[in-house]
Amino acid sequence: DIETPVNETDRTVAVEGLLESIAECDAVILSDYDKGTIREAEAKVIIDACRKHGVLCVVDPKHKPSEVYAGSIIKANAAYKGHADVRTHGAAARHVNGVALSSKPPVHTVSVVGAGDCFAAALTTALCRGASLTEAAEIAYSAGRAYVQRPYNEPVHPLEVAVDMDKIAGKIT
Repeated sequence: DIETPVNETDRTVAVEGLLESIAECDAVILSDYDKGTIREAEAKVIIDACRKHGVLCVVDPKHKPSEVYAGSIIKANAAYKGHADVRTHGAAARHVNGVALSSKPPVHTVSVVGAGDCFAAALTTALCRGASLTEAAEIAYSAGRAYVQRPYNEPVHPLEVAVDMDKIAGKIT
C-alpha cells in the first residue's frame, strides 16, 4: 500500500505511456483507491481515449462515481445506487443496470480484501471474451464468491467459478 503521493513527472509518464499504447489494449481497468495516481482529469482523458479506440474501460472508483466516468463501465458498491452500471454489495454483485442477479446462499468468508479487484478483473475478462454485461456480472459475482473463501490475495481458478455457477457442470469441467 503506497501512501506517498505520486509526483507529477511520474504521473505524466504513466498516463502518457498508457495513452500511447491504448489502441493495442483489449481493455483498461482504472482503480486508484484515492491514492492520487489517477485523478479525475486523467481518468477522463483515459476514458475518452478508450472510447475513441473502441477499448473497453472498467472503472472501480473509491468514491461515488461522477460524470467524469461517463463512457466506462463502473463497478461500484451498493452505496452508489443509481450511479453505476454494475453495483456490488461487499464482494457480491446484486444488480446490473437494475436487474437482480442470481440469488445464491452465503459463503464462508475468510477475507474480503481484494474481492472488488477480483470482481472487476473477472467482469472485464468476461466482457473481453464476448459475454453480455449481465453474463459478465454473473461470472464476476461467482469469482468474487470464490475469492472471499480463501486467504487474502490468492487467485481464483476458472473451475471454481464454473462450480459456483453450476455445481453439476462444474464437476465435469
